[in-house]
Amino acid sequence: RQRVRIQKIDGGFVAVNRDSYIESEGVSVGTSRQVVFEDLRELPSLLGFGFEKLFSITHFDTRRAVIDLRNPIGFDGFVVKTSLVSLIAHRNFEGYHLHYKLKEGDIVIDAGAYHGIYSISASRLVGKSGKVYAFEPDEANYEVLCENLRRNNITNVIPLKLGLWNSKGRLSFSSHEGASKASSSVDFDGTDGNTGIDTTTIEDFMRENGIKRLNFLKMDIEGAELEVIKNSADFLNKHKTYIAVASYHIRDGAMTCHQIEQMLQMAGYRTITEFPPHQTTYGWIE
Repeated sequence: RQRVRIQKIDGGFVAVNRDSYIESEGVSVGTSRQVVFEDLRELPSLLGFGFEKLFSITHFDTRRAVIDLRNPIGFDGFVVKTSLVSLIAHRNFEGYHLHYKLKEGDIVIDAGAYHGIYSISASRLVGKSGKVYAFEPDEANYEVLCENLRRNNITNVIPLKLGLWNSKGRLSFSSHEGASKASSSVDFDGTDGNTGIDTTTIEDFMRENGIKRLNFLKMDIEGAELEVIKNSADFLNKHKTYIAVASYHIRDGAMTCHQIEQMLQMAGYRTITEFPPHQTTYGWIE
C-alpha cells in the first residue's frame, strides 16, 4: 500500500509518503520518506521500486528522510546500481555489526549479497589485507553485483554465483521477476522453482579455496539460513566466527530466529536476536 503526494520543486519533483510506511513486495522500508526525482514519468517505477540507474547512498539524508535521485554521486566514494529498497536498507547494515566491528585483514562471507552494497561497504573496513566473499546465486543480481565491483575497482570482494546450503549440488530456486529481486529464494518444497542454482557448504568452500579462518559471517538468504546453520554451526564454532543472520524470514509459520538461536546455542554460541529495523540474530563464542 502506498499513498504518495507529488510536489514540484526546483529541478524536479518530490514524492512525499504520508502513510507512515512504504511497502513493496512485503518489504517495509520505514517511516515517512521523501524521494526527489527528475521526471513524473519515473513515478510508476518509483512506486514499483523499479529503478535501473545509478544510486548515491549519500543522497539518503536520515535526518530529513529524503532520497535525492537526481545526481548520482556515490557513498563513501562509491557509485552503485541497485534498487530503491536496497538503497534505503543500506542504513540498516550497521545493525550487522552490533556485536562485532570489522577490522583490517578480516575474512568475511556475505551470503545473500544481492547487488553488493554490504560487500562494498565491508571491503573498505577489511582493507587490502582482508577479503569479502560475496555469495549471490540469482543470475540477474549477480551480474549487477559484478558490475558494481568493476565500476568501483574493488578487488578485495570476490563475487560467487553460488548459494550456501547444507550440501554441494544443484537446488531448485525461485528467481522472482519484478522490480526488486532481493527476495529470490530457495524453493523449499521443490514445486515452485523456476530455475536452478549451484550450492556449496561453508566447510567445502573454505577447504577447496584454502581459506584458514573466517572472522565474520553475514547472511540474508530468505529462510535458507536454517539449513546452513544446522549444517555448519560446529564448524563455525571451531573458527570462532562471529555471526549475524537476518532472521525475520518465515519457515513453517514461524520466524527463523528461534531455530537459529537454538542451533547456535547447541554448538556453544552465545546468542541474541535484536535490531528491529532489520531483525538479526547474532552469535559469538566467548
